Amino acid sequence: MSLLTLGRGLTPMSAGEIVPALQPFLSYDIVNGDTIPDNIPESSLPPSLAQGTIIFHYEDPSVNTSPSSNKGILHIGDIGDQNYLWLYKRKTTGYIYALTKSGGGVDINNFMPSDAFPSGQVAVAISWQGTEARFFINGQRVLKETNAAIPLSYNGGIHTGAGYNGNYALTTITKQKLEIYEQALDDKTIRKLTRPSFIVTGATFDDNLDIIAFLGQSNSSGKADLGSVPTYPQSSNMKMIGNDGILKAYSDPYDDNTNALIGRLSDTSPQLSYAGQVINDMAAVSGKVTAALPCNLGGTSLTNDWTPQFPASGTRTTFAGVGYAAFQQLRLTKDYGVLRAIVFHQGESDAALGTPAIDYQMHLNAYFDLLQETFPNVPIILVSLHDWHVGISATESNWNAIKTVQENFVRSGVAVVPAAGKSVISGDEVHLDAAGLISLGSDIAAQLA
Repeated sequence: MSLLTLGRGLTPMSAGEIVPALQPFLSYDIVNGDTIPDNIPESSLPPSLAQGTIIFHYEDPSVNTSPSSNKGILHIGDIGDQNYLWLYKRKTTGYIYALTKSGGGVDINNFMPSDAFPSGQVAVAISWQGTEARFFINGQRVLKETNAAIPLSYNGGIHTGAGYNGNYALTTITKQKLEIYEQALDDKTIRKLTRPSFIVTGATFDDNLDIIAFLGQSNSSGKADLGSVPTYPQSSNMKMIGNDGILKAYSDPYDDNTNALIGRLSDTSPQLSYAGQVINDMAAVSGKVTAALPCNLGGTSLTNDWTPQFPASGTRTTFAGVGYAAFQQLRLTKDYGVLRAIVFHQGESDAALGTPAIDYQMHLNAYFDLLQETFPNVPIILVSLHDWHVGISATESNWNAIKTVQENFVRSGVAVVPAAGKSVISGDEVHLDAAGLISLGSDIAAQLA
């Protein structure tokens, strides 16, 4: 069975998918005519808050900006600003911060950049147990702290759209759903419960539209001369979902950053890529309209910019902003059509940084874990690095260490397509030239067919 056949008829999991039977202690949903309180007092909460999970869905039309000061999203704590767990927007940047405070001391103060997720539907969660606190935004865990001093009493109750005592109100949002559980739910369950249902309002879903997503850094985005754009025989069946989130006719460069829906993925100089060749060849095989979706950013490192397991400290891991943003961009597929394959092409920056091969492999597996959980049975193509050349900003041994990990990578549902032997831009040996990219695109499509 080909990888393409494996991906036929399968769609990513949606926010409404059935999850293991769980009964929240309290639940409010505007669909049922409920009004979500600004504050739920301690007297209405579970008798013990030694562990729990709170999930809050809301709509924020301006998620990338905040007019002034800190604006509270979800706050659990006391009335004296001494003990709490808090998600809030940071002043004028719109960044979402996760914060825990005990006895007046701040234990966590990490953030997720606002340009890593789009305006509109937002779902967040805070889960805690013992000394572990976890924070989630839009279907992914963004922070885990295993040494948090979590208070056992919250006499200030739970605030939605505000901070402690109702201060720092986030007045622009529309509250939609709130669930309070007595258990510290597992990551997989929370990821399912915090996936918003859509990104693009008014988008039309077509189950006859095939989508190929392209993740990675500059060779994935494409740096070849636009004067070398090939002729695509299947042009009438070629589409792309632009960085602006709009489905349109395919054109190069497909990774144009104009009006980017998710700013974190805005490549400043996209040119000719292999995306057009891939979807041209795939449309020729299927006879169906096929769209390319860019989820890439040049100059990024797997271990610093993509991994969901970035070690922010000895007890703290965060989801790196670019990798998180790519997941949000991937959500566009279920607004428009069926995701048929994911192409992942990355590693040049890690080679330049001297990332140990064992670390690269660990973070690659961590990222693919989430891809395969969120988009089950969707084939993944891992493109291994091209040959090292004199002039590449990485030693030959470091480059080949990453390349060897990729070439020998074994995982169910993942196929490796080598870029070895493909031609590069003279004087810029890190990037493939037009001939190399077009040839590589045909190899990728052949692996999927």
